[in-house]
Amino acid sequence: MKSLHIDDLDIVGFGGIRERILIMEPTQFSGRVRDDTWPGFLDLTYFAHAYFKPFGQTGLHYHDNVDIISVITRGEIHHQGTLGDGDVIRQGQVLVQSAGPKSFRHNEINGADDIQGMIQIWMRPSETTKIKRQHQIIELNNENETVIYGGGTSFSSPTKLSILSLFDGQEFNSNQSSLLYLYDGKASLCESENDWQPITRGQLVQCERFNVKGNGKVIWIRRSDS
Repeated sequence: MKSLHIDDLDIVGFGGIRERILIMEPTQFSGRVRDDTWPGFLDLTYFAHAYFKPFGQTGLHYHDNVDIISVITRGEIHHQGTLGDGDVIRQGQVLVQSAGPKSFRHNEINGADDIQGMIQIWMRPSETTKIKRQHQIIELNNENETVIYGGGTSFSSPTKLSILSLFDGQEFNSNQSSLLYLYDGKASLCESENDWQPITRGQLVQCERFNVKGNGKVIWIRRSDS
């Protein structure tokens, strides 16, 4: 098991957003990869834990050849752009956008005088998502696993992303190579039998198998056939 924590990373950003970048795929970000980040995992090319400054916004910008997953961790974000213009995405919701064969442009806005939180995840498009432009807001199941991307979703991909909602010691496990990120609450993780180790908010873990339990929210990435 290896681990990376946001407290060990520099804060960077642009416009009205500040972020700690945990993953940058070298083949996609050639010459711009930060020394303190991990490389990609399966089709995951970028992973950052971010916050919007009061009344901050990203500014209108373009994306192409990418699927973007935005997990709202605090407050709400107002969305402008080619897809879903005027939508408001709130804590407990996830926005998934696919550029498809064309690019899209968007601006994410914090309309409040307090910071708002978001996790930004980029995926390399699959043979399915690269031919269809999509925009979907997904509600989290607060008592179980919510499959966000890959699997049986409309965003078909060899890479699967779920959010696990842990409560009252509820336990999830897998024997597949996985990437886990705890973004809310506290949890314990066991990779080998009875060797439970605490993980804290902002901790990214890569492991070959796991059991995880606690009270919180965990992003889980693995192959879709797992």
